[in-house]
Amino acid sequence: MIYALVHPDTLEVRYVGKTTDLAGRAARHAYSAGHQERRHLPVYAWWREVVQQTGHAPSTVHIGPGDAVEERALIQTLRTKGARLLNKRVGGCGGPLTPEARAKISRSRIGIHIGPEHRASVARSNRTRYNAPRSAESRARSSAALLAYYAGRI
Repeated sequence: MIYALVHPDTLEVRYVGKTTDLAGRAARHAYSAGHQERRHLPVYAWWREVVQQTGHAPSTVHIGPGDAVEERALIQTLRTKGARLLNKRVGGCGGPLTPEARAKISRSRIGIHIGPEHRASVARSNRTRYNAPRSAESRARSSAALLAYYAGRI
C-alpha cells in the first residue's frame, strides 16, 4: 500500500512510501526520528521539527493500494506539481537517487582521491573478512549445533 507522511496542521504531503503494515511503518518512522543511526535523514529532521512545533507527530495517511511503480509515479507527480517531498530516492524499493541527492554526494566527494594503496588495503580486508579460514573449534561448534538441530527434527 502507498502512504504519505503529512504535516498535522498544514496537511502538506512531505514523504511518500510503500508498506504492507501502515501502523508498523508509522511506528518505525517515529522510532527512527529519535535514534542516532537514522537521525540525519531529512524526513526524520522534519519529523522532529513538526513534533517540536506542533506537539503532534506527522500523520501517516493511507493513499491506496500500490506497488513500487505506483509509488514512483506518485512521487514524480507530486514533485511535478511542486510538492516539497523529503524522499531522497524516486521510490520503489529504494530506486535510483534523485538528481539533487546525486549532486550533493558528488559535491561531497570533490577532491577525494582513493589511491591504489588504499584500494589494495580495502581488498585485503574484504578477503580476510569474508573468506577467512575457520578454526577447528569454530567448525566443531557449527557441526555440533547442526547435529543437535537435525537430531530434533528426525
